[in-house]
Amino acid sequence: MRKLLLLFVVLAMGSIGVKAQSLVINRTEGNPVELNLDNLKKVSFSEGNLVAVFNDGTNDSYPLSEVSRLVFSGTTGVGVVEAMDGKLAYSAGRGIAVIANSQGSKLMVYNLSGSLVMQKVISSQVETVDLNGLQKGLYLLKLDGKTIKIVR
Repeated sequence: MRKLLLLFVVLAMGSIGVKAQSLVINRTEGNPVELNLDNLKKVSFSEGNLVAVFNDGTNDSYPLSEVSRLVFSGTTGVGVVEAMDGKLAYSAGRGIAVIANSQGSKLMVYNLSGSLVMQKVISSQVETVDLNGLQKGLYLLKLDGKTIKIVR
């Protein structure tokens, strides 16, 4: 489950076009590790490890059992990114929601008056939903019985 959650975070950030300066790997023990994204070619998961491959061909490996959280620092061009139990990430700057692990669930979007303004059945393991058709304002996104507030 942890592997899937971490993969979702990496996919979500790539899918919504986050421009970040570094990826911080928070570990259960020891100091966090900060990886400069300009030098990072790819992040993958292999045999229970998070593997960071750098542009110069070298790589570092971190056991997933020691990784507690991945954080992008120094972000620019993104309004707010929120996550709900590892199932939803949202970029206010791009108006895109990325949903994972909710295949068959219904995403419902309500305005602050309580009116349903959009709904979508999630049909794939990782799916992006474009919310740019909505007027700018505050909305409530409901997915799998949980609700978050977003700014569009």
